[in-house]
Amino acid sequence: MQSTESIRTYYAAKRDAAVLPPYRQNSVFRYIADEGEANNALRKIQQGKIGFDTEQCERRGSVPVGPPATIHHIDWADAILCVIQLAIPGCVYIVDVKPIPKELVRILTSRDIWKTGCGLINDVNVLYQETGLQVQGLIDVGMMVKFANAEKYGEQDSGGLSLEKCVEETFGELLDKNHRYGFKWDEVITPDELKYAGLDAQASLELYFPAADALLEKSSKIRTVIHRDWYTFHSLKGKPQQMPVVPERKISRVLKL
Repeated sequence: MQSTESIRTYYAAKRDAAVLPPYRQNSVFRYIADEGEANNALRKIQQGKIGFDTEQCERRGSVPVGPPATIHHIDWADAILCVIQLAIPGCVYIVDVKPIPKELVRILTSRDIWKTGCGLINDVNVLYQETGLQVQGLIDVGMMVKFANAEKYGEQDSGGLSLEKCVEETFGELLDKNHRYGFKWDEVITPDELKYAGLDAQASLELYFPAADALLEKSSKIRTVIHRDWYTFHSLKGKPQQMPVVPERKISRVLKL
């Protein structure tokens, strides 16, 4: 149970963030519910970086309506997959097809196509539990942005920053997550839900490039290479095959800036 103080801090941060301009859609959001259409659309994705996200809900129903703290109480072990989002420049594919189309399987299991996002462990675990797929080529942009701003965030817990925090830190904009809690992803998907899903994938891709530039600049300043292994991983049976590991002596140099 979260303390009253932590909840107050959460809402204070929300209030302060409200003055930020909203993070806006600048891609076409294409909803796909047909296997043939999905295969035709996704065949063009052969290599490089793409934004990646999924949306799930608890098997017994939607995420409960309530204060934002309830998101931490979702039983991810009982989550079901609803849609898979892939972002390329100018377009986000929101795929609502089961079983998963073969071209999407190819993309998810390829190590030549790097999937960027925040907090991807839950996504790949749900995919494995439902489909047996072991997603490969994952980049945690939350870790990248955290390392790029190590003086501010480096002493927090070992995980990466949230997508919302990354957008705020990188673009100075607000990715609004306030309306997530009442959505029912296992029912008919509404236009608002599609926009919510599309923005997450769009942001996941757009964050990668400035984060990569910021890490190069950071490495130059501290004369220590911030290795790719610190923020990339492949999954094995729904778990990270090898979690990003940062040697303590290395991260201490990052924090000394």
